[in-house]
Amino acid sequence: MAGKIAKIGNYFLYLLTITAGLFICNGEVLFGDNPTQKFTGNDVRLYTGIFLVSLVTLFLINIFRKKYKPNLILLSLFLIVAVGNIVGIATFKDYGYYVFDGIEGGTYAFTYYIDLETRLIFSLEALVLCLTCFVLIDFGYQLFELDEFLKVVAFVTLTIISIFMVISFVVDWDCYANFWQNYFVIDHAFMRFPKSVFMNSNVFAIMLSVAFIALIYLHHFYKRWFFFIPMVILYVNIFMTNCRTLTISVLLLFLAYLVYYLLDKYGKTRKRKIITASLIAGIFVTSIIVTTVVLVLTNNLDNFIDFMLESYNFRSIHSRSWIWMRTIESINLANWFTGVGFNLFGEILIRFNVTDPTSARPNNNTSTHNAALEYLGNGGILMLVVVLIILGMLIYMAIKNLKNNRGLMVLSLMLIVFSLIYSIIESGFFIFPRTYGFAILTAFIAVPIVSTEAKYHSKKVK
Repeated sequence: MAGKIAKIGNYFLYLLTITAGLFICNGEVLFGDNPTQKFTGNDVRLYTGIFLVSLVTLFLINIFRKKYKPNLILLSLFLIVAVGNIVGIATFKDYGYYVFDGIEGGTYAFTYYIDLETRLIFSLEALVLCLTCFVLIDFGYQLFELDEFLKVVAFVTLTIISIFMVISFVVDWDCYANFWQNYFVIDHAFMRFPKSVFMNSNVFAIMLSVAFIALIYLHHFYKRWFFFIPMVILYVNIFMTNCRTLTISVLLLFLAYLVYYLLDKYGKTRKRKIITASLIAGIFVTSIIVTTVVLVLTNNLDNFIDFMLESYNFRSIHSRSWIWMRTIESINLANWFTGVGFNLFGEILIRFNVTDPTSARPNNNTSTHNAALEYLGNGGILMLVVVLIILGMLIYMAIKNLKNNRGLMVLSLMLIVFSLIYSIIESGFFIFPRTYGFAILTAFIAVPIVSTEAKYHSKKVK
């Protein structure tokens, strides 16, 4: 009985610490990343207090019970990034009048002043982000039994996001109706995309994708065919959000998992592996051919290509390249080693993103739509190097432990590839996650890898 109470207490404090930490970082934990969120002194004191109390309590209880030993290497990496961010924020210069040229002509200017209190708040947010990421991984793998932890995360994630999806069917019904009536007509006057209660349709798509990944884990553990049914429902909803990056990357993830699962289940011999792989490839190619034929017969092939490759706003590679150029200019205002500083970078970038030349509309964009540039802007070369070190360590440990825990290691490697594909033209990655969607992805990727490494190798990370 006492053990169950302690376990529930650990889950509660773990969740509370992460929630408070992410809220301090962004102002929005679940509904979207909000780098321009302004905190008052009372907000800072309240959420910092919750974060510190829950973190210290979680730490002391489990140190006392001898259930936890800090991973000093991982902690050092995160603290290095925190210190670099604080230095970048402290040394960033005020700009009374900064003039720059637009990408297609024209001259723009902005002013920006940052007082001491704001610098301190940004520095606190950077430190809390690093500590939250550390708690997410280090406490996650040491305090909980791995399979149980993943099942709890998967069930809770799927339940909550399913509720939001049902809400979307009610509040966004006109979006679903218009999509099917005017599908692929991207300049339709009434075209909107479902977002449920979230900030925008892209955030909704991220949460749906996380629920999709939760279903993959549940199928991995329980091996029940009916888990594929809600996967299809979730995927249709992801497609209808018009987030093409996730539409493609989630499809590739599902196909990779399906191939692995079928080969693992039916391909016991070389001959059966070849037959199984051939059947999967045949079904996939047939699906592409049938889809293409339907689009041609309905005179929608050109619209579909335009729908996937071009856009009226910031969803195409062409418009993203403009944002990437503005990102470089933002970093040039600070220094490339420490970057502009966490969240301060978003406030500077939005001043460069005055207008999108491809649509002549204000974009108010605070993200780079590329994870590498996002790391460079927020934390400079220092932060990017630390991310690459952590990523390299996780990949190395996953490959090394394939023989010990093949199923979860393969899933983790698949999700790393999925994250890399997404991060090429979108902001957000499972290392230094800033919202619940990416934090859950961190739990699914990093915790199994580090937990398996600690279990099967005598030298735990110290």
